[in-house]
Amino acid sequence: MRNPINFNHLECFFSLAKTLSFSKTSKELMIAQPAVSKQIKSLEAQFKMQLFIRTKQKVQLSCPGKNLYDKIWPLYSAMCARINEGVETTTKIEGKITFGCLEEVGEKVFIHALNKFKKTNPSIVFEVRFLKAVEIIEGVKSGAIDIGVVPDKIIQENIRIYDLLEEEIILVTGRQNADKKIGKIIELPFVAFRESDPLLEYYLRKVCPNIKLNKLNIEFVINSHKAMIDVIKQNNLYAVLPSLSIRKELAKNEIVNIGPVNLKSKLFLIHRDFEYIDRKIIMFRDFLKEFAKNIV
Repeated sequence: MRNPINFNHLECFFSLAKTLSFSKTSKELMIAQPAVSKQIKSLEAQFKMQLFIRTKQKVQLSCPGKNLYDKIWPLYSAMCARINEGVETTTKIEGKITFGCLEEVGEKVFIHALNKFKKTNPSIVFEVRFLKAVEIIEGVKSGAIDIGVVPDKIIQENIRIYDLLEEEIILVTGRQNADKKIGKIIELPFVAFRESDPLLEYYLRKVCPNIKLNKLNIEFVINSHKAMIDVIKQNNLYAVLPSLSIRKELAKNEIVNIGPVNLKSKLFLIHRDFEYIDRKIIMFRDFLKEFAKNIV
């Protein structure tokens, strides 16, 4: 059943009961003064009672008006408080966020972002999946992953993409080789992430386009950047690695950058493009973008 009470009129009544001034109520509610008079008259007509006594000098509550105020103000204020509580509750984010990322940069960089976001949003539950780029993209497309970080800029329907981080792809070795002059790259002993190491292949394509990956002297294949660094330090080997994954080791001079050039590379943030995106996804996305700005 439709409630005949107009809550705008009630708000106007309570304001005027407190200010006892049509002009002050007009300013408080940010409506024209004639609109205040019209709303009070409509309320008086509905209740069939005069709520205010108006003279040229002043405005005051009538006895029926005071009785009405005393009876319904506590109910009205309690109702407003409950509504505000409900609104505050809806602004708190909760639930699960599934985050997909490349393993090495995820462990070295983004796990710190997740920890920081979790501290300020304790009701969020994270599911982190370290995957290949193609698996992250497929996961975002299918809805299995809420937000992903990938190394390639993709243009696909229903996926939003944002520039997130820029890093360098560099040729590194142990510090014991820092002063050695590197000869031909094809003669260097390498450790690779896998047999078809994408970073090593990318580096060759840009720096030594005449050298194919299968022609290199690859002595170790290890799918862990941390393990690759250990092998480099102990075996005088060389590797092509992303700067974000090895920035601490570079800073400590445990490994050194000896490449002729550093290649620029980017990481991108992706998520599904819905008309109404879940608020927690928006907040986490914006948090990651800000977090990335502070990474040196």
